[in-house]
Amino acid sequence: MPSSIDVEASDAWLNKPVSNSSGTAATLAPVAEEPVFRYAPFWSRFVAWLLDLTLITIATVPFAIGLIWVMEALHGDLRMKLGHARYLAGLGAVFSWVIGGWLYNAQQLSGERQATYGKRCFNIRVTTGRGRPVSFAQASARHFAQFLSAFMGFFGFVVAAFTRRRQALHDIVADTIVIQD
Repeated sequence: MPSSIDVEASDAWLNKPVSNSSGTAATLAPVAEEPVFRYAPFWSRFVAWLLDLTLITIATVPFAIGLIWVMEALHGDLRMKLGHARYLAGLGAVFSWVIGGWLYNAQQLSGERQATYGKRCFNIRVTTGRGRPVSFAQASARHFAQFLSAFMGFFGFVVAAFTRRRQALHDIVADTIVIQD
C-alpha cells in the first residue's frame, strides 16, 4: 500500500524511486523548470527609460503650451484670476503628460514587439514572469507602479540590482521581467 507522500510522475522514464520515512518506495514528479532568460542590465533599462521620457515629453509639450496659452488668453472671459488659470493649465499639462506616458507605455509593451522605442534601441523587451507577452492591463499596472518605485526615493528602481531576475519594484508588482534579446 503506497504511503500518503508517494507521488506519481507523468512519464515513466522520469520515475525515480526514493525511500521515504516509512521505508516504502516513492516516485518523484518532474519539477517544472523556470525558463532561462537573459535579463536586461540596469544601465540599458535606465537609458531606455530616459529616451522614452524624452519622447513622451516632446509629444506632450505642444499640448501643454497650447493649454497654457489658451488659459492665459481666456482667463478674463472665464472670470478667473490669471494665477488660477495658470494653475489649471499646469494641472492639465501634467495630466496630459501622465496620460500620454501611460498610453504610450501600455500600448507599446502590450504590442507585437513588447518594447517601447527606447527599449528597442537596446534590444530589450518586457514579458510576463513566464516569458509570455504582457496584456494592456498588465502593462498599465506596470506603468502606474513605476510611480510607486519613484515615490519611494527611486528605491523601487534600485531594487532591480539586487533581485535574482533583475526586477524593479514595479516589475514585481506587475509580475513582469525585462529581458534582452
